[in-house]
This record gives sequence, C-alpha cells and structure tokens, in this order.
Amino acid sequence: MRLNLRLDDQARQGHIVSIDFRVAELVQLATEMTGPDISGFHASLAEFLHTADTAGSPPDTYFRNVDVLWRHSTIATPSALGCDRRFAASYNGPLRAKGGYATQGYLVLPPAWEAALLPHLGTALEVDYFAGTTHDLMVVVG
Repeated sequence: MRLNLRLDDQARQGHIVSIDFRVAELVQLATEMTGPDISGFHASLAEFLHTADTAGSPPDTYFRNVDVLWRHSTIATPSALGCDRRFAASYNGPLRAKGGYATQGYLVLPPAWEAALLPHLGTALEVDYFAGTTHDLMVVVG
C-alpha cells in the first residue's frame, strides 16, 4: 500500500525524527494493518481507531514492530535498513465534546539517521507499507 507521509520532529525538540501518519492515512493503513498490536490491547488498527473515536477515557496505544528500508532517491541515510522500529497509533489531545479522541500515528526512525534527516523535516515522503502477521515493513521510495 502506497502512502504519502512526511518527516516530522516527534518531540518538537529537534532531535527525534519520525514519519507522521495523520488520521486519513491511519484510516487508509487500517485496511492493510489487520493484525493485533504487540501489546495485545487491540485486535487491529481499525479496532483501535474505532475505540479511540468512541472512548470516554484515553485508549491504550496500538503498537506494531516495523523494519524501515530507506530507498529515497535524494535523501541519504547512514544505512539503508532500520530494524525493529516501533509504529504507534495513539490518542491526541483531550476528550472531544462529542466523545472520543482524535488520533495520530508515528514511527520514530533510527537515532543514527537523525543528523542526515533533520534538515529535511516537513519533507513529503512516498512510502510503501507491507503489513505482516506480527512484523511489518515500510519502504521509503521517494
């Protein structure tokens, strides 16, 4: 599944580079990511999104293990493969007036890649996402 995502500073402190997933991308990814999270709290990403949308208290975060293969044509990283990264989908902000919580997703990239990627924060990325049974693969292609 091809997704259009972007590089972000997860901690807003200029030193934790991540790939951000907004709500529309999470909904799209939920059709592919049908397996349970590694914590056992959620049966699938779609189930987490539904729970968050209707929850009266903050839902548990949905986590998946992901390997990242960096094949971007113009942004180089020190290595092409970042193994055992963690994708997280979590609630974002306070309980909404209508009930439920907004959601966000992110995947923190390897710390060794930070110096190479920090100048590119906000850059749009094309990503191919392949969901496995217990472990996923994200290929950054452009």
